[in-house]
Amino acid sequence: MKPFPFRTISQTVLFFVCFFMSATLLPAQPMQQGTTVDDSHPGARLIIAGKDLHKQIKLVQLNMAPLGKLMRGQVQVQSITDNRLILEYKFDWLDKDGFLIGDGGIWEILALGPHEMRPIKSIGKSQGASKMQVTVRFPSNTLMDQRD
Repeated sequence: MKPFPFRTISQTVLFFVCFFMSATLLPAQPMQQGTTVDDSHPGARLIIAGKDLHKQIKLVQLNMAPLGKLMRGQVQVQSITDNRLILEYKFDWLDKDGFLIGDGGIWEILALGPHEMRPIKSIGKSQGASKMQVTVRFPSNTLMDQRD
């Protein structure tokens, strides 16, 4: 019979805790078809979620700056279509390690006329907010946020 692989009880406990924690983690949901993610800015992630929405809008002119001890961020949503668009957007703020701060942002409505450009902006929720994530979608696109 082979000897038990752990020499101490604390090693055994640590093994089982790690094993059971990893077994309970849920797999990440796959990105929705047509979702476009831009991680080119070190302080922000821009997400255009929804089928063909990336063909109708652009997220441009990203700005981030300190506001006292908090961060503020702004991005321009630009329509590149001849149609009027009704969209939803939200800002989520992340800490330096990429973890969501608080419960995340709330969805806001944005109406854009043909070829209109409009800024959307937010202020970080705490002093630990160092990165923002902006998501824009059609209002019926609830797959991106399971809390709705």
